[in-house]
Amino acid sequence: ANPLMGLTMNPEAVQTFFSGTGIIESMRSRSTFVSFQTEMKDAALAFGNKVQIQLPYADAGFGSLGIHHLSSLRTSILVLPHPIREIQQLSIVVPENFKPVDVRADTSVKNEIGKVTIRHSFKQGKVTTMRNLLIEKTLILPEEYQSFKELIDLWLNPNYLRVILEKED
Repeated sequence: ANPLMGLTMNPEAVQTFFSGTGIIESMRSRSTFVSFQTEMKDAALAFGNKVQIQLPYADAGFGSLGIHHLSSLRTSILVLPHPIREIQQLSIVVPENFKPVDVRADTSVKNEIGKVTIRHSFKQGKVTTMRNLLIEKTLILPEEYQSFKELIDLWLNPNYLRVILEKED
């Protein structure tokens, strides 16, 4: 089931999930595609001739399950409400006279629980990060928990949600 299906009844409600202008592009019983543009207050941190920009994060997605509060060890079964499939494409237009200095290498982890893939690119003046999370199981046994944790730790790693730009000479 799609937890965001109620947004079709009140499309303006999508604005409550993002600090910006959001549009529901398509919605099916198992998926929602939302595009949005945002301006983030204090998204950039300057240091020397560099600027760190924090990418926006959709709190209504996987992060809304409170998974980041889980401990590193588990002795009981973890029950997810449904299989998870979340795809994010985040793009930042690089300001004139700046260039990215840390476009990260693509990263991917696949195991018996699911898969996380994070790809970065710099083309036509934009830094784009593609993030894909797939967790197919809804019952995570204690002996599978470390595999699950490996996936969510990568997905929630703040280092993959920032871009560092440097002023060109």
